[in-house]
Amino acid sequence: MKEITILGNGPSIKSYDLKRLPQPIWGCNAIHRDLEVDALFAVDPAIQHEIYRKGVASRIPVWFRNWSELPSLAYATCVAEDTNECPREDEELFVAQGTNDGKTYITWVSEDKSRYLNIIPEEFDTWGTGSTAVRVACEVETPDLVHLFGFDMEGKSVYHGTKNIPVYDHDEPFAEWKTQLEKTFEDFPSIDFIYYGKRTPEDWKRFSNVFEGWDSYYQRRSFVWSM
Repeated sequence: MKEITILGNGPSIKSYDLKRLPQPIWGCNAIHRDLEVDALFAVDPAIQHEIYRKGVASRIPVWFRNWSELPSLAYATCVAEDTNECPREDEELFVAQGTNDGKTYITWVSEDKSRYLNIIPEEFDTWGTGSTAVRVACEVETPDLVHLFGFDMEGKSVYHGTKNIPVYDHDEPFAEWKTQLEKTFEDFPSIDFIYYGKRTPEDWKRFSNVFEGWDSYYQRRSFVWSM
């Protein structure tokens, strides 16, 4: 059986020993600060630039959104008053992205640093980081079983308020993320999903391939719901 674990950033992941989770492990956003995952997803500019500058994309598969390389000749047109830029060595290409709070991030890129970099398909441009990771895992890895940790649908990210993680002036779009996950559940009926969130949505009982897990050893037998 081919399994994969995907980590959201919900507060419930604090309840688990992440190093004991079923392998391989795919993660989101700042999880790379605390755990060496097998693949990493990010969609917000600041955290994408942090991940790239730390060389993560040279070691493991990384998936970014709207990451477009520009030639050095375009540099002057991208520099803004509030620009966060990494030192340039001999690179001839860079990526520039703006954030909702008016900051511009500029990172010089190279073939070596981008060795395992992937671009998220445009059709998922409006999806959340976690739901995008789940979707790509199903399409690329075609697993038999997906373990979902930290997809709580409530509460703030465990990295909320830390550097390069956006702080919103509104509630996080849990309803949208839930709908996106449901779309994946529907599109991949042959894949089983075990949800280890803080509270399992009641209406997910309609999915015959979604189960609630609770056992500390993360075994498939730990289904609260029956088929």
